[in-house]
Amino acid sequence: MTMNPEDLPPYVKTKTLSGGRVGYYWAPRTADIRGGFTPASVPLGQDYGRAVERAKALNADLYNWRAGVVRERGDTGTVGWMMDVYRKTDRFNDNRKETQRDYDRVLKKIAAMSITTNGKPIKDMPCEKVRPRHADKLYREMMKSGSRQAQKAMTIMKTCWAAAYRQHDDIIPLENPFADMKLSHTAQETKHATYGQLTSFTSKAIAMGEPAVAAAAQLVWDLHVRPTEAFRDFRWKDWRPDDHPHHCFVHAGKRKNGAWIPIADPETGELFFPELVALINHCPKGEPDDLVFRRQHIDTVTLERTKGLYPINNQAVQARAVREAAELPGYVTFAAFRHGGLTALRKYGFQDRELQLISRHKDSKSLDHYLHDEDELILEMARRKYRARRTSG
Repeated sequence: MTMNPEDLPPYVKTKTLSGGRVGYYWAPRTADIRGGFTPASVPLGQDYGRAVERAKALNADLYNWRAGVVRERGDTGTVGWMMDVYRKTDRFNDNRKETQRDYDRVLKKIAAMSITTNGKPIKDMPCEKVRPRHADKLYREMMKSGSRQAQKAMTIMKTCWAAAYRQHDDIIPLENPFADMKLSHTAQETKHATYGQLTSFTSKAIAMGEPAVAAAAQLVWDLHVRPTEAFRDFRWKDWRPDDHPHHCFVHAGKRKNGAWIPIADPETGELFFPELVALINHCPKGEPDDLVFRRQHIDTVTLERTKGLYPINNQAVQARAVREAAELPGYVTFAAFRHGGLTALRKYGFQDRELQLISRHKDSKSLDHYLHDEDELILEMARRKYRARRTSG
């Protein structure tokens, strides 16, 4: 439906598009823009009714701004506004709280960055004016923090734009400037630990009075739990409860696909992981909702503040203390034990699909990062090929 210009709200203009279609956009006076009002202009789409409704809201913001009233949402249509829209969507809130905090930190960092000659932060830039070249410039700036951080930031912005567009397709342009970007990131190789190093580590941790550290190392080796989830999610109710006496529940919060893993034969009771069972039995038993891995040697004030829990960012400190006492190489960490456990499985003859099922990885490409026996496999393939050739004559 097209109306005469006099039937439109103030500051709404029409524009003839290809094929004779009519589009609407809103733009305040130049004096208002120079005075600091944002946004400078907002596309309203081609639907007359939605354009009028949106323009009335924008005009209310404009009039309040002129009157000196603090606006709650006067930056409608800007990148900062888009980020706030994204924070309210399921795409954002379905993530774990820890992931939400990480994404929010990245969004705030990007929002404060300036990529234009006027020096204004990108959060004040209207979405309609953001071009792929601006996304590329943001990427180059983020590369100063490392390729992994830059890649993650651009992926977050791509999702942010897409999610906000679905909420406000009359304001945010369809073309996503963060899509189809050429991103490069080479994951740093994590050396895998050996089972002998694991044994030395757990023995030293027990000798140092840290059974939780020893049991956590064995858990990530045997059940391939991510270290953060071992310390953050593993509770006594997950360990051989009455309704699963032969199982342990392995959390996989990153993929949301946790599962009950057998640690003993349900028919015979024979333990599949006797070392793990022995080490967890060393840990002081708590209530069902208590974390299994709790700090043992801390002062009363810290105990009350942390409730005896290992802070997530303290895992590396705990590993280093035991590693140095056991005189192990510097690469021996909880992550190295997980890599070592998965690498050992392939030596036992497990196929990649079986390994993926055990490790809870989404795809084989992610799993490949944890397997470190390529050279040995190539050598064994050469030997098998040689034997087959000799046998066949």
